[in-house]
Amino acid sequence: MRSWIQTGWRQVRNQQANSLLVVLTLGLGMTGIALVLAIADGLLFRALPFPANDRLALLWTTPQARPAELGLSSPALLNDLQSTVSGLETVGGFYFENLNLSRLPGGDLPAPERVRAIRTTPGFFATLGLSPAMGRLPLPLEELVGASKTVVLSWDFFQQRLGGNAQVLNQDLVFSGAVFRVVGVLPRDFRFPTVPAAVFAPAQLHPNLATARSARFLHILATRKAAMSPFGLEQELLQMNR
Repeated sequence: MRSWIQTGWRQVRNQQANSLLVVLTLGLGMTGIALVLAIADGLLFRALPFPANDRLALLWTTPQARPAELGLSSPALLNDLQSTVSGLETVGGFYFENLNLSRLPGGDLPAPERVRAIRTTPGFFATLGLSPAMGRLPLPLEELVGASKTVVLSWDFFQQRLGGNAQVLNQDLVFSGAVFRVVGVLPRDFRFPTVPAAVFAPAQLHPNLATARSARFLHILATRKAAMSPFGLEQELLQMNR
C-alpha cells in the first residue's frame, strides 16, 4: 500500500519558472518520503540516516496546469534558492546517471560494467550531513566544469568491487571513457534512500545552465535552519519573485 507522509507543505508560484514550487518538510519520527513518484517505492517506510532529518526538505516543481504531477527542477531554481531564501541552511541538487566502468587501478576490464552513479552539485553532501569514512569529499574547485573529475565511492562498491583496499584512494577509475580520481569512501551504514548508487561524482554543470530554466533534471534537497519554523520558511518562499 502506498503511503505519503506530509507535513507543513504549501504550493508556491515561481513566476520565472512558470511552475509551482512544492516544499515538503520531514518531521521527527517520519520513516520515509518520496522525491518523485517514479522512485517513491524505494523511499517509503525506510528510516532516514541523516543528522538533520527533522529539518530536511525535498523540493520539486509541478506544472501549473497539472498540479498533481511532480517534476524535476532546474539549476536556475537551485541557484535562486541558494541565493535568496535565508531560511534554508544548505541546498544541493543531484541527478542519476548510468556509467560504464571500464578500468580499475589494476587494469582494463574484459567488458564494461554498468554502474549507477549520482551526480552532485555543491551543497549535496553538506545538506545530508555526510562525512567520508575514508579520504575526503570533492573540493569546491573540483565542482567546476573543466576541472579534473573526482569520484566518491559507496562502501558497498568499495568493498565488493575494489576489495576494501584503502590504496584505491588517489587512484584512477575510468567511467564511460573519462578518468575519475577516487578521493573518498562513504560510511558503511550510509545508504542513499532511493535506488542504490555505487558512486557519487560532481556534476560539473556548465555555467550556461545556471540561467536555463527549461533544463529541469535536478532533484533538490534542502535543510531548514534550526531557528526557522516550517511555517516561516513557507512564508519566505511565498515572497520569491514577488
